[in-house]
Amino acid sequence: MAGVFRGRRGRGWRRPTPVSRVWPRFLLGGLLVAVIVLVVGALAVTTPSDSAGTAGAGEVGGPPAPLDTASPAPTAATQPIPVPTRLLLALSSTAAWRAPAGSCPGSPITLEYTTDGGATWKPSTSAGALGATSVLDLERGASGAVIAIGQVPDDCAPRELTTVNRADKWKPNPTPIGAWYVTPGTPTSVTSPTGVVATPCPAVVDVRAGVEQNVAVLCTDERLFRSKDAGVTWDSGIWVPGARGLGSNRQGYLVAAMGTPMCAGVVLEVFSPSMAPRDRTVVGCHETDADPAATPVSISVAADAVWLWVGDQIVALARNGATWA
Repeated sequence: MAGVFRGRRGRGWRRPTPVSRVWPRFLLGGLLVAVIVLVVGALAVTTPSDSAGTAGAGEVGGPPAPLDTASPAPTAATQPIPVPTRLLLALSSTAAWRAPAGSCPGSPITLEYTTDGGATWKPSTSAGALGATSVLDLERGASGAVIAIGQVPDDCAPRELTTVNRADKWKPNPTPIGAWYVTPGTPTSVTSPTGVVATPCPAVVDVRAGVEQNVAVLCTDERLFRSKDAGVTWDSGIWVPGARGLGSNRQGYLVAAMGTPMCAGVVLEVFSPSMAPRDRTVVGCHETDADPAATPVSISVAADAVWLWVGDQIVALARNGATWA
């Protein structure tokens, strides 16, 4: 190696670094580069593409996105909710109307009313004279009026009928006010006082209007959707395991569910009108031996009385159905 570094050692000259000292540094740098490459590659594999074309959670056509993260999302094995075949309208803790849903065309149906808490029921003669074969909705109107949306066989178009509270004086309403009900022949939509409204449901079991423009729908897949603008937009939905019926009260929406471990019968849950971190509260349980898989549940609220029609039993529960402190 003599003569390799010959020459004048001027200012700034440094002795060359021996190879034995350079080689470990080279190895360390190479290892660091390899680690960085592996990490970047792993992230590229596990991160989904932003351009994926599938629907997201909560979108129509996408997987359901329950608001209660403690509840699993419904699966294909979930049994559809039995479609209600009857309607119930509570007027007070002792008075109510009831009717079979019927069909159109079909046989004439009978509306009945009670004034003793459901112990006895009296058929309406005036409603029978109108020839309705189907009832789509029963609800309270203004100034003590009762509204029914019925169908008659001549054209099966929904018609608004009315009477005064407990009086058996049903007649066509000369000034229809409109109502919310499942659109006949189109179970994915509901009819409002202003027209037909699309919903996120595969099929709607029931619809309930709240104050102002609040409205909620219960779907056959046990999901509850709520709207603050009369159905123009809907929230992402919340799964209510065992849901069978839908009502409304001052606090929001009341859902009746069956087949849950917390109650050997019908459990009542209150949901707020819109999404919130704690928007559901279990308020009570009505015990019954009715089959959860095959029993439709009708629910109606008047003041602080909650009426349930479960199987062959009709009960009026006080304190907004609260049986648990």
